[in-house]
Amino acid sequence: MLWVVAFFFFSYGMLHAYLFLKMQLAFRLPRPVLVATAIFLMLMVFAIILIRLLERHDHVLGARWLGMVAYPWIAVVFWFCVLGLALDTWNLLIRILGRLVPRARGCVLAARPAFYVVAAGVAIAVAAGVAEANRISVREISIQTPRLPAHTPPIRLAQISDLHLSIHRGPRLLDRVIGMLNEIRPDVIVSTGDLVDSEFRHIAPLADILAEVRAPLGKYAVLGNHEHYWGEPGALAFHQRAGFRLLREQTVHIAPTVVLAGVDDRAGRYTHQNCFDDESKPLDAAPRDAFLILLKHQPLVREASIDRFDLQLSGHVHDGQLFPFQLVIRVLYPYLCGTYCFSPRSILNVSRGIGTWGPPMRLGARPEICVITLSPTAGR
Repeated sequence: MLWVVAFFFFSYGMLHAYLFLKMQLAFRLPRPVLVATAIFLMLMVFAIILIRLLERHDHVLGARWLGMVAYPWIAVVFWFCVLGLALDTWNLLIRILGRLVPRARGCVLAARPAFYVVAAGVAIAVAAGVAEANRISVREISIQTPRLPAHTPPIRLAQISDLHLSIHRGPRLLDRVIGMLNEIRPDVIVSTGDLVDSEFRHIAPLADILAEVRAPLGKYAVLGNHEHYWGEPGALAFHQRAGFRLLREQTVHIAPTVVLAGVDDRAGRYTHQNCFDDESKPLDAAPRDAFLILLKHQPLVREASIDRFDLQLSGHVHDGQLFPFQLVIRVLYPYLCGTYCFSPRSILNVSRGIGTWGPPMRLGARPEICVITLSPTAGR
């Protein structure tokens, strides 16, 4: 865990160092401005930790105000470096070409014009990202299975994932999600983790709002990594108050031949909390002739579990959230969004999720609610 955190802050610090260098090359800042800029950038590097500390010590207003700057800033500095490095590559290639074709050197962008071009690109990406994060779509998935008896009415599950309800984003997002769920009218609602991303005492009213949503066959959830980051007791309290039953190496029948199973995210282990992440236990406990749905936060499929579940529902990766971060995260998670077949029996569905972590933006990763309709195989 520590090396992951260290690598994150080292990488994030390097992005800020690149931005600082580009600003200095473009504008030759006077010393007072240079010092002020350096202080601001250093504050932004460690702002994520400061926000957490402020909230932990009940300075909610300060955490919110700092978050209004620091979280969007993550996207700004990320896109600045992506576009800036792309432009640096262009200039390098033009300089190489210029050795053969001298006239090509005129296509090299100087430092200040290049900075303006990149800044304009970042502004466009930010506007598009904010707009996309607020356009929640519904993705319909239909599954016919011989495990449901003939003439069984279809069962509709709504999968919500990665809402990241916090002091920074909550009521407006929940209003939109609840409105959509009321229109969908699912039989079952399942949350595949990261529902909570703040101290329980600061977001308890959001649980009351979420409790208003009803589903005839129940509401179920599993813990994600962010629930463990903020503390298991608060996460348990939030889910209970919101009316969700947590499945922690447990199974439950939602219909005579349909079983839900769930496990915690493995983050509970490296945060030294109670962690029920052994999926073999609920898989062993489920009837062999049932249609088994496994709720698991991260979209990782164990070889030993294939053909022991019918459908795994996961989230976590947000489909990369900010293009082109998908290209990086695919190294760790080859299944970013959509459905994947591992065998004639076992299917994985990965949701893009609904909320955001960090920047309140999405680009190339539109948020979604997944609606899975289970019905008997035709002709049975």
